[in-house]
Amino acid sequence: MALESRADRHRSDRAVTTVEYSLVLAGVAALVVAAFVTFPDAMKHLYEQVFCQLGGSCQANAGGAAPSIDPWDSPDPVVRAKWGNMVVLGDSYSSGEGDDDYGVTGSTSSCHASANAYGPAVADSVGMSDRLRVRACTGATLSNLDGPYRDHNQPPQIGTIDAKTSLITMTLGGNDLGWSGVLLNCIEHNVADVPLDPTCRARHDEEVNQRIRALEPRLEKAYAALHRDAPHARIVVLGYPRFFPAQPTTDLLKAGRSIITTSDEQWMNAKTAEFNRTIAKAAAAQGVEFVDTTSALAGHELTTQDPWIFGVDVDLVAAWPPIKQVQHDIHPTSAGQAAMARLAERQINHP
Repeated sequence: MALESRADRHRSDRAVTTVEYSLVLAGVAALVVAAFVTFPDAMKHLYEQVFCQLGGSCQANAGGAAPSIDPWDSPDPVVRAKWGNMVVLGDSYSSGEGDDDYGVTGSTSSCHASANAYGPAVADSVGMSDRLRVRACTGATLSNLDGPYRDHNQPPQIGTIDAKTSLITMTLGGNDLGWSGVLLNCIEHNVADVPLDPTCRARHDEEVNQRIRALEPRLEKAYAALHRDAPHARIVVLGYPRFFPAQPTTDLLKAGRSIITTSDEQWMNAKTAEFNRTIAKAAAAQGVEFVDTTSALAGHELTTQDPWIFGVDVDLVAAWPPIKQVQHDIHPTSAGQAAMARLAERQINHP
């Protein structure tokens, strides 16, 4: 047998070495892939560190700490909420109708933005009072979010938010539901005491159901617009508190006369809960945080000894209709707004 030449041995050794190198590299690659899958955050940080060093773009910092990240990407929810400006949008449940001390920064005077509303309380708790703007306005509807509110000389509310907005809170949709009109109509019929007059539920249930269904896609569209104009903001949407105790046992009285029956109260509670579920569903569809305030006034609803919600001003002697149109009717008092603030704060601090 001919002796193997030096060149042949070299080629043979090189082939073996090449196979070994290939196996080693394949093993290393497999380990890297496994590490990224098992420890994604740690490997991402290592990757960023290596390549920022190679590119010479690492920020100078003491002790070789990891490069800083944008605050809106922070794992701390409070950091994500408070790095920029806070804006309160929406209707009278956010403006604080009836709670006096009107004229919070950023508001139009006739919108009745109160210093006693939940928004300023939340801003104070997270240290954002100096960066708070309130555009919530009494009577506002979804159309006033991206369109002018001429009744109160207010430009579109959404114009207040931008890429520097880190926290948005709002209540919106109640006026589109026409809830106050339904409530007053129920009171008028109860006061009139017409024989065989249909109940409040019978007169308004299907109408309210249709409005709730129609509002869901409109709410989704509104939340998407907030994301678009304030891409780095946490958006916290509050629902509406129920007006009456969870298990009503007492008619709402005026001068000893029933103006809302326990049956009406049960129905109104049920519709409020249904509306809140619709708001929550629309919020979830758009990645918006929802705060359920259904029970915010628990123990302090209408008909209780210490209500945290304004009642209805009814004149039983005046000519028809016996309702005085008072703006703050069926709105949270300062104590009710404080209760809403506590729920909003809890969501902001522990989403």
